[in-house]
Order: sequence, then C-alpha cells, then structure tokens
Amino acid sequence: MQVQRTAYIKSKGKINMDSYSNPFLFEMIYFIISILFLITFICYRIYFKSEKSRAVLFFSTFPIGWLHYTVADHGMSFLLKTLDSSYLFMFDESFIRNMALIFFLLHMALTFNLFWRSNIRRFK
Repeated sequence: MQVQRTAYIKSKGKINMDSYSNPFLFEMIYFIISILFLITFICYRIYFKSEKSRAVLFFSTFPIGWLHYTVADHGMSFLLKTLDSSYLFMFDESFIRNMALIFFLLHMALTFNLFWRSNIRRFK
C-alpha cells in the first residue's frame, strides 16, 4: 500500500505533509552521514598526531556526540520536533536508537582514547 503524499504551504512558508512518509531514506542518510563522520574522524586521527590538533579534534566532536546521544536517548522524532520540522515521519525508533547508540559508543571510544593520549603526560 503506497502512502499518498500531499503537501501544502502553511502560513509560515513551511511545507507540511498531511500523511506519514516513509522514513527509510532519512534513516539511510543518517547512517551514511554518521559513517562518513567516523571515517573522517579516524583519518584525522591517523594523519594529524600533534597535541594541538588532537585537542581541537577532541572539543570539535562534541556536537556530533551530542547528536548521537540525543537520538539514542530520545529518538529521532524528538530531534525533528526540536529542529521545528513540520514533516510527519513514523520511525522505527528501536532501530534508529540502537544505531545512534552504536555510533555514540564508537565516538566516545575514539574521543576517550584521544583525550587519554594527549593528556596522560600531565598526570604522570
């Protein structure tokens, strides 16, 4: 059964969907962007080994970790409501929360190792 999509313009100028859309494409985009962030993060760690670049990388990845934590804790629907999206999506929340939790744990493992290597000499 195909969902009929009808769009109309609200008074604010946003496009709103009358019916629930298929979120599979959105979930795949989230997955691909998260994989690209992790690949970029790992390549940056491999090629830049100075302490200053590691400190910049450690603090610049907090928004990515926050995004994965928010999706893992509250779900994708909460994130879209926070960003004032007027699209109505029915997400498989358990799948996308588990995926976000995996990305969050990978992110935390990479940043913890980064913090540990750059600051261990201060504690010795």
